Amino acid sequence: MPGDVGESSVPLKSTGNHQSRNKNEACVDVMLLWRSHLKSNAQQLSAFLQNPALFHLVSSIAAHSPSNDDTNNVKHHPFSKDGAPGTLFILDSSFNPPTRAHIALAVSALCPRPSSEEARAHTLRYPKPHRLLMLFSVHNATKSPAPAAFEQRLGMMQCASTDLAWLWQKTEKEYERYPQAPDGSYSDVHIDVGVTKEPYYHDKTRAIEDSGIYSRFDTSDESASPGPKHVHLIGWDTFMRVLDPKYYEDKHDPPLSALDHFFTKHELLVTLRADESAEGDGTLREQRNILDSFKRGDKQKEGLQPEWLTENKINVLDQGEESKLVSSTAVRNAVQKQDWDLVRKYCTPNVADWVKEMRPYDTEETGEKL
Repeated sequence: MPGDVGESSVPLKSTGNHQSRNKNEACVDVMLLWRSHLKSNAQQLSAFLQNPALFHLVSSIAAHSPSNDDTNNVKHHPFSKDGAPGTLFILDSSFNPPTRAHIALAVSALCPRPSSEEARAHTLRYPKPHRLLMLFSVHNATKSPAPAAFEQRLGMMQCASTDLAWLWQKTEKEYERYPQAPDGSYSDVHIDVGVTKEPYYHDKTRAIEDSGIYSRFDTSDESASPGPKHVHLIGWDTFMRVLDPKYYEDKHDPPLSALDHFFTKHELLVTLRADESAEGDGTLREQRNILDSFKRGDKQKEGLQPEWLTENKINVLDQGEESKLVSSTAVRNAVQKQDWDLVRKYCTPNVADWVKEMRPYDTEETGEKL
């Protein structure tokens, strides 16, 4: 782990004691690995943007890959088709940068609390094997391009997937204490990093389906493979944008009928905002009131079907304290102040180190100001 050692202060050949030399050599190895990721990401992005494909898988790791001692041992490698997922969890964000809130959302969604009832319900609702896709869109419907550069974001996503893999190992060991722990191993979950050109959720899912990447595993008859259920993991603010008619009204009448195809097979798993001090729809009570109004059909004229909620196509997840007040904007503000302790508080270790060492928000690197 680079820790607090900057790139310029890491000599290729150390003259200190054996321990210092090993630490410096490890830092050099990590920096070389990360620069390799950055170069590969840039090359893949360039090729992707020049071809008609709408979805591209950048890298993949198995959650059991990292050792217990050093999460940087993970090598991101080209995708290998080693078994069809029954459920594809999709964590879709701008990842600018990834925060502990992103990681907490993935853990909450894929690792239910070790109670027998919850574990059985989770297994029935989300068929195994599970796979997690961290997805980034180069065409965001609501945000203009800004630092960090896209290849930098993919690198930070790869760091986040490494940290998440390590965290799943830890969670699995903790759950071994419970006789009714969820069936199966979290360390069997693969974590992918992908990119899409589509800005809207229903189009992103279609692009992933059309790519055939997740539906052609070990089948002699490709047409017989329907592909996995997609479960998009989103926060409350994103959920409200997904259901905002203005994004669909140009092509669909009623506007939200654009989502009909999506909800025939796929689901949204929505994390309620935990900040009780917020006003309006920021409180948990107001958020649940809005959900209840959707169930009553208050938005049916715009195409929102109450069945999407009553038939569990839209599910709600309560998240813990870690999701509070953790935003990518807060991280970027901390970077601007060079408050690296705060960056480490908001980001997982590898992401925090990448942000400091690879300088994704440096104006010299991005050509833009924060």
